[in-house]
Amino acid sequence: MNLEILMCLRALLGEVVLLPVPSGEKGCKLKGWPDLTLAASKHYLHQRAVLASGNIGVLLGPASGHLVTVDCDTDDGLAQFLTLNPALRESLITRGARGGNVWLRMAGGYPQRMQRLGEGGHWGEFRSGGAQTIIAGTHPDGRDYTILQAAVPLTKILLTTGPHAVIRAVAKGMRLPRVEDAEEGYQS
Repeated sequence: MNLEILMCLRALLGEVVLLPVPSGEKGCKLKGWPDLTLAASKHYLHQRAVLASGNIGVLLGPASGHLVTVDCDTDDGLAQFLTLNPALRESLITRGARGGNVWLRMAGGYPQRMQRLGEGGHWGEFRSGGAQTIIAGTHPDGRDYTILQAAVPLTKILLTTGPHAVIRAVAKGMRLPRVEDAEEGYQS
């Protein structure tokens, strides 16, 4: 990875914990990475490891300012999700081999663990605390990870009907719960 890519990611994501991941892999190999803090991730040795890695992951949840992703496993699933939640088209969206990840910054309660979505967990995942999403590098199938929508993740997403409403909504192909007092249902 090079410094220019790292700087672009920081411009999009702000203060987040970046994780070094081997090229062509999806998982960070650092022992204890789910518990890494923002302060520890700023240490020069960690930053050097991120720059030397082939892929870059982002630790999700409280450590990265309540950043989460909704991972849609198929192109059709991503299209359906964005049709049902059109305001999310303005958020950061990335892709590995197919489908995509919609990046959001949550406010209030939300699930603090990764949740598989859809019947049998085949639609995708809601990723948050203790999970990661790869944002740059090479997918295991050889394709580069790409940014479909270069934007700062939408912020202050509130789940007004309870922290697990997003799981039920996504799993059933419904809209995300609306955010309080926002015309389109989301605040940015």
